[in-house]
Amino acid sequence: KLLRSHTYDFNQYGSMSFGFDSTFLGDAVKVWKNKKVGLLNSDGDEIVPPKFDNIQDPMTNKFILVSLNGKTGVYDRSGKIIHETDLDEIRIVDANEKVPSKAIIKKENSYGLINLSNGNILVPVIYNNMGQVYSGISNTWNYAVTINGKMGLLDSIGNVLIPISYTMQ
Repeated sequence: KLLRSHTYDFNQYGSMSFGFDSTFLGDAVKVWKNKKVGLLNSDGDEIVPPKFDNIQDPMTNKFILVSLNGKTGVYDRSGKIIHETDLDEIRIVDANEKVPSKAIIKKENSYGLINLSNGNILVPVIYNNMGQVYSGISNTWNYAVTINGKMGLLDSIGNVLIPISYTMQ
């Protein structure tokens, strides 16, 4: 059932055998075609077309990170493109089922935040650095950012909690 009518290699060397070279990701399997990797589900349907240099093992059951020519993109488990492969870096920071999942992204040496449920930019990609910070008082995750040597704190939709005007010693 897995093969359906597609013609794929099941490892990067062109072998059709399932062995140590085949990589299963949950209920899906990595497949290669013309030395590019993709992903099939257990019914043999293409989740991710075999056009990428690498597919990173999903950190969650919700998202699949793909890379092509040194750039990274994101698919969901159904095969929907969340973000094209134009990012330098992506860090999934909030992937639980109760809130929309978010990721810190880096593009052209600047950082921002996207909503992985729909690909929308939550925090513009303008910061020199960005990191996730937990606030025990409000029981929320916020984001420490720096720009032009100044540091501040944003909430998960970009509202300024602490003005971006402080320097670290």
